[in-house]
Amino acid sequence: MDRDRIFAITHGDRAFHNPLEPARVPEALDRLGLGAGDRVLDVGCGAGGLPRARRRRRGSSSPPARRDVEPGGDHAAACCVGSLHALGGLADGLRRLRGAIAPGGAVVIADGFWERRPDPAFLAALGASEDALPSLEGLPATCADAGLEPVWVATSTAEEWQRYEWTLVSNGDRWIREHPGDPLAADVRAWIDAARARLLAPGGMETIGFALVVLRGG
Repeated sequence: MDRDRIFAITHGDRAFHNPLEPARVPEALDRLGLGAGDRVLDVGCGAGGLPRARRRRRGSSSPPARRDVEPGGDHAAACCVGSLHALGGLADGLRRLRGAIAPGGAVVIADGFWERRPDPAFLAALGASEDALPSLEGLPATCADAGLEPVWVATSTAEEWQRYEWTLVSNGDRWIREHPGDPLAADVRAWIDAARARLLAPGGMETIGFALVVLRGG
């Protein structure tokens, strides 16, 4: 199964590959206190939605964010939106991002969390264990262990989450109908079936949330 291609198909032309609406991202950017020449590290930035949003916010003279994972310790901010798995998960990701910023710099992370304890049937449909995600309440302690303090948090609304999840299903369904002979069609159909089973499982629309968090290092 080509998961990267299925991810691209189901997300379509969404500017950000997560439930938060694009209009909410400037709220985070405003809290970074970045100057036009500040260096920013963006890990797993995909299509570059966050760097593009920053350039629009600061003007065309702002340099694009770096997209590599090499810590330099001299970045004004380090961001990882929806890709903490690429850094080894929440705890390791926070530690590595903390090591990439200068003193007083900012870290921006975004990822899923349990809104409530997941039902066993939901976990089975998701194909995950309960330790796959943290709770929102447990996030500050994990941040403190990495030497970071949350200074701003935005969480997805129920409406944003529902629109996001079903948009992915709808995008996949449309792609299958438009490409019936593609060898990937069966895999996209399997992905849709699994997503639908998860969404319709007990607590399917109330169990996972998504948080965008701005943190400061000492």
